[in-house]
Amino acid sequence: MKTKNRIFGFVFIFLLTFLLNVSCSKDDDSTETETEFEITNITLNTAEFELKKGETETLSIANDIGNASLNWSIDDSLIASIGEDGTVTALANGRTTITAQVGSQKATSIVLVTPDVYVAGSESNGHFSVAKYWKNGKEVLLSDGTSDAKTRAIKVKGDKIYVAGYEKVNGQNVAKSWENGQPELLSVDQTLSVAVDVLLSGEDVYYAGYRDRRDTSIVATYWKNRQPLPLPYRGNYQPSSLNSIFVKDNDIYTAGRESNGDKLVAKYWVNNDPFILSDGTDDAIAYAIIVLGEDIYVAGFETIDGMKVAKLWKNREGQNLSDGSTNEAGKAMFIDGSDVYVAGYGSIGNNLVAKYWKNGEPVILTDGSQNALLNSIVVFDGDVYATGTESIGSYNVAKYWKNGQEVTLGTVNSESESIFIH
Repeated sequence: MKTKNRIFGFVFIFLLTFLLNVSCSKDDDSTETETEFEITNITLNTAEFELKKGETETLSIANDIGNASLNWSIDDSLIASIGEDGTVTALANGRTTITAQVGSQKATSIVLVTPDVYVAGSESNGHFSVAKYWKNGKEVLLSDGTSDAKTRAIKVKGDKIYVAGYEKVNGQNVAKSWENGQPELLSVDQTLSVAVDVLLSGEDVYYAGYRDRRDTSIVATYWKNRQPLPLPYRGNYQPSSLNSIFVKDNDIYTAGRESNGDKLVAKYWVNNDPFILSDGTDDAIAYAIIVLGEDIYVAGFETIDGMKVAKLWKNREGQNLSDGSTNEAGKAMFIDGSDVYVAGYGSIGNNLVAKYWKNGEPVILTDGSQNALLNSIVVFDGDVYATGTESIGSYNVAKYWKNGQEVTLGTVNSESESIFIH
């Protein structure tokens, strides 16, 4: 009997040991299977995307990665940031690559932070012209629409937006500035005046246009930090006005026109010293001035044999941009490296066309089926932005063009005067 019990005990122990080994073997196999789960490929939900500064986009892995660790990195943290949850925040204009890594596997996505496009202009509310600007196509109202108001120029520096223009006060136009939307009369005595350009130089803000001196006539005037500084006027009090201002090495360059009593004369001033660009036998106007190194560039038009001819003056030497067979004019200018851009209008048949010249070579943006013109041009990172208006039937519509591609801003009776890229 004892022998049988011993045999039974040995068999029981053997079976128990076998079962435990089998159980442990299964557990080990399960652990090994989980450990050997490998990720052979990962992709992101988007390979390339665009953002404006301050905008966000969330990236994610399109594959099942289980409980594996996901790490993010970015090539240029000045252009954008990446959070642990894949949220990308645009910080500055540019292009950079974001990388997601799981184990040895990587996937990338390119983010392009595109600049903000500011366009200053106006739009009718059915009764009055309302001063406004558009930021990336979204309007920002500057006047309340109870009297006529228009903007003529816009500049941006950091988080500050400066706009020049005018608003009708007591029945006459009065020069006005808007800084971050806050209005300020430049002519505090509410004399007839208009601001058509704005320039930022260091800590100083300049506006340019004209002002009625009351004791004389309309006088070319610029404002430095809102203080009016009229230019010297002729002894016979002929009217003059400014269209553009530029500051270099503490010298102030302005361009515009002055009447000789019969015709308009294209002129520019260095500080208070005048320089004549046209001979006064027919109308001419200087619309834009830029100083580069020792060279002074001025764009505008001169009337020759009854036709407006688009002009570029370099150090007072004139270059005809058009041949005089149709009315054409240069109204704005931009210099990008060695390239000189002059924007304005040309003619096809009886209609004006939006047009610019690059180093004297014409580029036409509209087909001539409707009247159109350009009032401003900027080159940014190789892209050409130009703004102006094009008519639709009997109405003008504010637009801008990027590399020839049209973007409509306003509706009926709208105008765009100035473009700035930031």
